Amino acid sequence: MDVDDSIIRLDPTDSFAHALGTYRTPISLLRWMDARQDGSPVESQAVASELGALLTFVTDRKVNVAATEITLRMQGSEFTEFMPAAINDTGLVGPIQVDVRKGVELTSRYLRSLSPDDAVAIGAAIDLHYAAVLLHDSDVNTASTLVVAGIETLVTRFGQAEPVWADYADGPRFDARFTELGLSDVQAEQLRLEILQGQHLRLQQRFVSYVLEGLKDKFWETKVEHFTPGLKMDPKGNSRFLGYTLADTKPIGNWVPQDRSLLKRRLAATYAARSRYVHAGSRSHNLSTALGPATGQNAHSDQGKVPLAFAGLRRVLRELIFVEMNKRAKDMPLPEVRLVRNPPPEAQRQSM
Repeated sequence: MDVDDSIIRLDPTDSFAHALGTYRTPISLLRWMDARQDGSPVESQAVASELGALLTFVTDRKVNVAATEITLRMQGSEFTEFMPAAINDTGLVGPIQVDVRKGVELTSRYLRSLSPDDAVAIGAAIDLHYAAVLLHDSDVNTASTLVVAGIETLVTRFGQAEPVWADYADGPRFDARFTELGLSDVQAEQLRLEILQGQHLRLQQRFVSYVLEGLKDKFWETKVEHFTPGLKMDPKGNSRFLGYTLADTKPIGNWVPQDRSLLKRRLAATYAARSRYVHAGSRSHNLSTALGPATGQNAHSDQGKVPLAFAGLRRVLRELIFVEMNKRAKDMPLPEVRLVRNPPPEAQRQSM
C-alpha cells in the first residue's frame, strides 16, 4: 500500500512477510500523528490495532498491523526483526516438556469412551480453547471471549447449579432499594425470584457457580511459566532464532485468586466483560491487564472489578476440561494402529 498526504501515511517497502498458513504478503510502514507527549505503549498498541481494523474494512482485504510485536534492530543495520511479544500468555511458546505420545493416546482413549453428548461438549471446549490460543497474541478480547464460550459449553452440559440470590453481585443494592420502597418480605422475595429468572443473570450465575465448584485447591499449585525469545543478529542483516528460554515461574494465584469470595467477583466481572464485548463491542482486556499478573502484581487490590486476565482464564478452562473428562471417561483401548518410521520386517510383511 502506498498512501501519502492523508491522516495516515503508508510507505511501501521491498520486504515480505510469510507466516505459517498464510500467503506471502508485502510489508508497508504505517505512520500516524501522535499528538500526546506522554502516550503509553498500551495506547499506541490500541491505535495500531484500530487502524488495522479500519484498513481491513476499507480495503476488504486482510491487513495485519504489527501491533503486538517487538521490533529489534542492531545499531548500524538497516534490517529490523519483528518478534511476537506473546505477553498475554508466554507459557504457550515454551519448549514442550510433556510426553506427547502418552498425552495424545491417553486423551484419545478417554474421549473415545465418553457418551456422544459428553464427547460433543468436551470436544467443543477443546476446539474453543485452541481457537483462543491461536488468537490471543493478536486479539486478546476475542480470545478471552472464546475461552468463556468454552467454559459455557461445559456449563450447559454439566452444570447443575441454579442461581441463588446470595450469589448475585447486585443483590445487596436491590435489597436496599426494596427496603427504601417499603416492600413487604413477600413482595421482595417475589421480585428476587423474578430477577433471578432473567436469562442473562441465570447464565452469569451458573457460569460463576460452575467454575467455583469445579476448581479444587490443587489447581492453585499450578506454576505459570514465562519464556523469553533469543535472537542472534549481525549488522549485515543476518539473524538466527535461538529459541525460547524459561525466564521465570509464578503461582497461578497471580492470575486466579484463591480467595473464593474474590474469585466469585472476578468471575462475574469476566462474564460481564464477555457480554459487553459480544453485545456492545466494549473491550476490557489490553496490555496492562496482562502485565499486572505477569510482573507479580496479583489482582487482590481491585476488589474484584476487573475480569480475569487471559493467561489465568485459559488455564481455568483447561483445568475444567480435565475435571469433566476424568469424571466421566474410562480407559478404552484404541484401534491397533501404529505409525512408525522404520517398521520391523514382520510388520511390513503383514501390511502386504
